[in-house]
Amino acid sequence: MEIHFNFHQKYCVGCNSCVIACINEKELDIDEVLPFRKTFKTESNRKNKVRIKYYSTGCMHCQDPICVKVCPKKCFTIDAHTKLVQLDSENCVGCKKCSASCEFKAIQFIAADKAAKCDGCLERILLGQLPACVKACPRKAITINEKNEVLKNGCESLRKVVRKQKNI
Repeated sequence: MEIHFNFHQKYCVGCNSCVIACINEKELDIDEVLPFRKTFKTESNRKNKVRIKYYSTGCMHCQDPICVKVCPKKCFTIDAHTKLVQLDSENCVGCKKCSASCEFKAIQFIAADKAAKCDGCLERILLGQLPACVKACPRKAITINEKNEVLKNGCESLRKVVRKQKNI
């Protein structure tokens, strides 16, 4: 069951429900660490019409994650069941190679100079629950599905997953 996160920008209204859910789920002290899920907005002006778009970002749990490769202490692993990138920061030496190599800027360092990142709410998924950010999004701008399901069945399976999540 390889988990894949999807972001549907057209549904995002920048409400930050996903960010708040992340803070609550992970019991983050926001004075020490930023939420693992972040939102931001962009503005553009075309023909005197301002367009505002919102985005929600987090760890992409890459298929071939560079953070796993560059960490000298092997703090990053890929969960065998879900393929979500996991971090055990206990052995982290604070070299920041992982952070520098992550093109999504999903890895940060807490006050103790230890790496921190989204784990995809692995515990929730293993219990058959949605990740906190996915469950909290009122517009279903963040969804998950199994990577193999999309590859096998194409867009129709993705539509079914989105419909199913709307009913949760």
